Amino acid sequence: MTDASVPPKTGPQPKDGIYIDRDKAGIPKAEYTIADGKIDGEARFYQDGVITQHGTFKAGVLHGENRFYKDGELSQLSTHHNGKLHGEYTEYNQGQVTARHHFTHGVLNGPTEFYKNGQLKQRTIYVDGYVHGETVFFDENGDVQQTVPFHRGRKQGLSTFYEKGRRLMDVEFHNDLQNGWLTTYSPTNKPMAKIPYKDGKKHGEARYYDMEGNVVRRETFLAGKLNGVAVDMMPNGTILKESPFKGDLLHGWTIEYNHKGKEVARQQFQEGEPITAKLEKTRFGHREKDESSED
Repeated sequence: MTDASVPPKTGPQPKDGIYIDRDKAGIPKAEYTIADGKIDGEARFYQDGVITQHGTFKAGVLHGENRFYKDGELSQLSTHHNGKLHGEYTEYNQGQVTARHHFTHGVLNGPTEFYKNGQLKQRTIYVDGYVHGETVFFDENGDVQQTVPFHRGRKQGLSTFYEKGRRLMDVEFHNDLQNGWLTTYSPTNKPMAKIPYKDGKKHGEARYYDMEGNVVRRETFLAGKLNGVAVDMMPNGTILKESPFKGDLLHGWTIEYNHKGKEVARQQFQEGEPITAKLEKTRFGHREKDESSED
């Protein structure tokens, strides 16, 4: 989007009057009026005889309605005031609207909308040139796909994702970064995962739930990486497995339990690599587990 106007010509000031500029073949390139040495009123510009611009000028700058054409078809329609975009600015492709913007003295101010095949895909609000308020994305059926809150150009608040009207995920933003909870939802609108973020990275204890809302896994993150013991459990809270992590890698003893919470096996890892075989817990201690017996 530009504030288009004809650049000033060098040399002596042209005389007032109506002008038609032509190329070597005599085909018009421009039709305009000069008043007080500057373009004033309606003007038309052509390329190879095909119109490319039709605008209204005042004292050499666009003032009023302006139209740009591509291959003879309207591509942009805008309103100007003293050379600056002021009012609605509309973009077209093959006769269909692709975008609508609103300007105040050259600055985006108000709703901006984007379309695909004539259908609204995105609506964004601008205030004094900044994205400010809720931006909404729409799917091919016209249903809301995502909402994103902004404050003076930065994401700020709760962003929500949808699928066919159903909430899929909430993401909290502060100062343009993920800060707070990322929450995913089941088809019954119950939380499936709650993952904490700090400055755009996973940070803190994440919890994962079954379809009934029971916690079935806990993980701890530090600056985006798994650190600490990840715990898998049954819906009643009985621990099934403990997996220690350091810097996103398994590090330490992983321990498995049965449904009664009694240890059944363990294995030691160092920086993501196993350094012992899996050891089965027996009444007499631990022994190397025969993995082939599980086939």
